[in-house]
Amino acid sequence: MMEAYQKKTASQSYRDAVSEKCRELLDGIVKPVIAVRYVVALGKRGLLWGLLPDAILPNVLEVHHAE
Repeated sequence: MMEAYQKKTASQSYRDAVSEKCRELLDGIVKPVIAVRYVVALGKRGLLWGLLPDAILPNVLEVHHAE
């Protein structure tokens, strides 16, 4: 994480640089669609949008009775 923080580009925010590195490491451990379930189970839903935005949609349930 520190390496990603130190080697970020000038146009990249520190948060984005570290988030990309986290995602790279996470992809090596578990599939992103499964990781979404773990993050939600831990109660860290805010983390989803920064770390796994592309893996959220397959985990959303469709509600037919919603208005």
